[in-house]
Amino acid sequence: MNLRFLLALLLLSSMSQAQEKKELSLKDAVLKQWTEYAPKRVNNLSWLIDRPAYSFLEEDSTGLRLSIQYLDSARTIEYINLEQLQASHSELNELKRMPRITWVSANSFVFRFDRVFFEYNLEDKQSFYLIELPEEAENVDFNSENFMAAFTNGNNLRIGTIEGIIDVTKDSIEGIVNGHAVHRFEFGISKGTYWSPSGRYLAYYRKDERMVTDYPLVDITTKPAQLRSIKYPMAGDSSHQVSIRIIDVATQKQSELIIEGPKDQYLTNIQWSPNEESIYVGILNRDQSFIQMNEFSRDSGLLKRTLFEEKDSIYLQTNHPMEFVPLNSGEFLWRSEADGFDHFYVHHIDSGLQFQASKGDFQTDQFLGFSSDNKSFFFTASTNDGMDRQVYRSSLDSFKQVLITETRGVHSASYNSKANALIVSHTSLENPLTTYLLDLDSMTRDTLIHNENPMDSIEFGTIEFSKLYTSDSTILNTRMIYPESFDSSKSYPVLLYVYNGPGVQLLTNRWRGGAPMWMNYMANKYDYLIYTVDGRGSENRGKDFEQVIFRQLGEVEMDDQFLGVDYLKSLPYVDSNRLAVHGWSYGGFMTTSLMMKRPGTFKVGVAGGPVIDWKYYEIMYTERYMDRPQDNPEGYTKASLLDKVDSLSGDLMIIHGSIDDVVVPQHSIDMLKKSVEAGVQLDFFLYPMHPHNVRGRDRIHLMEKVITYITEKMEKHAPAEVLPVEEKASEATNEVDQEPSKSSIKKTEPKKD
Repeated sequence: MNLRFLLALLLLSSMSQAQEKKELSLKDAVLKQWTEYAPKRVNNLSWLIDRPAYSFLEEDSTGLRLSIQYLDSARTIEYINLEQLQASHSELNELKRMPRITWVSANSFVFRFDRVFFEYNLEDKQSFYLIELPEEAENVDFNSENFMAAFTNGNNLRIGTIEGIIDVTKDSIEGIVNGHAVHRFEFGISKGTYWSPSGRYLAYYRKDERMVTDYPLVDITTKPAQLRSIKYPMAGDSSHQVSIRIIDVATQKQSELIIEGPKDQYLTNIQWSPNEESIYVGILNRDQSFIQMNEFSRDSGLLKRTLFEEKDSIYLQTNHPMEFVPLNSGEFLWRSEADGFDHFYVHHIDSGLQFQASKGDFQTDQFLGFSSDNKSFFFTASTNDGMDRQVYRSSLDSFKQVLITETRGVHSASYNSKANALIVSHTSLENPLTTYLLDLDSMTRDTLIHNENPMDSIEFGTIEFSKLYTSDSTILNTRMIYPESFDSSKSYPVLLYVYNGPGVQLLTNRWRGGAPMWMNYMANKYDYLIYTVDGRGSENRGKDFEQVIFRQLGEVEMDDQFLGVDYLKSLPYVDSNRLAVHGWSYGGFMTTSLMMKRPGTFKVGVAGGPVIDWKYYEIMYTERYMDRPQDNPEGYTKASLLDKVDSLSGDLMIIHGSIDDVVVPQHSIDMLKKSVEAGVQLDFFLYPMHPHNVRGRDRIHLMEKVITYITEKMEKHAPAEVLPVEEKASEATNEVDQEPSKSSIKKTEPKKD
């Protein structure tokens, strides 16, 4: 065949493929980013208990079925389909889909159908009726050892058993709350109940919030509208008071821990001793700079001893309970930022600190478990300046740390000590998702699923990471999203998407770069570049990186965002006269700050759920980073945006949910009041009956509102005629080519660790 003819055919083929790509709609970008356009996963993948086997949901001709892969015998697959599960109990006839399961032994699992918990036995192929919960049950905490479930009804705690319901509390006093999470979900607290290892005892939080000011929210779904007040402790004000109680489920006898100190201190990091005779609680002062790990008697509630103390000149991050080494050895792991990064330390109950068990300029992430011989443990950590997640193994005898995974990207994993194996999922900018079984004895891999590019059929554009350097050589990670039709000879407007607050990281080396798909829609539909900088103050970069913002929120962060702006202005294809900014929550605070405290750079801004004045925000978060208003008046005044509205230059829209219980609506409403007084025009949109963001199908309306506002307001700044831009000399200190590689997103083969 003639070579020229062959090349022509290849060109026509590529053009045809390009033409076949469909335009991404906003509706699809919002609703299908986690379904049709997301990488396929192994559904409900989990290890069996005490057995080298795992289960997962797979589809066959009859529909979904639960399959079990055994690693220790010739029998490789056993399965339970929906029909079999329906036939296993008379009350399961109406079961319409395979439920999510929890393994409770090597041969049985528990699942919930409607309000009832069932146990399914693999050998008998029967389901057994366990517990029925009332309709109003919330905060359900099922215990697999005793087949009981703690739950709350309103402000009281109850326990569901096979025999019936136990009323743990019967408080009728308004403001007394039992069994709920406390301290507004800070300090790693996600629940209010803590079962002992055997399930005989249950520790629970009791919260007295009568001294906390009521905050009014309005429910407009009734006629007339009704007041729905919440307890919201603002910075510097009275906080709720917390205690911890324990119930012996067998005798229903209760005790309360005798905890001395100020009533507004924080009770964190609850953990039971392996023998259940003691319970451990981290006592954190309100300044969050000093913690005691105290041991209390289960029965008397009296303090037995203080295991250790830890303090920091600024603040502590205490988000993880101690992890006891199995077999009651007395050793446990504790996580601390003592060396500047979050690491594991080995302690002994009696002899104290032994040694540091993980080291490096990285943050530990997830604890995965102890090895079968209890001589080592596994964990994931944030590496590569926070962009990657890798799996490590560390020794419990002395410091010896081994990197298990090596491929760049984000690894998540689950460990099974019986099999000495990991189930690992890996994603990166180049790899949508690969999940594999890793045998740690042979270090061989068995791929369970590998994805090709799920966005091959749509106009998606390219995504590229780069790095910027601050004046002190601190590395900042950045991400640029380009339209499919990007042409470096043209000039583009840019949307800066911002958060830059503590506890959040926007950029990781995962599929789509961690970006929501509305950004790709906007880039392609309106020919925009979408740019993001994870500046100092954000998560997973170590203590110094985050704490630099202490007592001065919004200052260093703005410096870092403007470093990104300087880089944008150096690019020949960026129209520096058409820059917009958008963010939500802390990002809303940053958006408003950039528009008002450094006016003129951004022509358009959209601030969602913004913090406007930090004295209106809740105690636990605000005081960690700003101290109390009475102790840092200058910092609060400088960070407040209420007195800076008259400096606004450009178009700014503020969006808020009407029942936002995180950043209460007072922030935005007070800003509107100040704008009226100053004669400054602001745009405002309220989402009725939405809390601190807009979820579900209404999110389509939200993103259309945001994108339309930005693009329409930016039109008045568009050049009269679009001409090829002249070459610009660039002195920017970064690691990115001026024109993105068109292969930033592509089909890839599985990579080997």
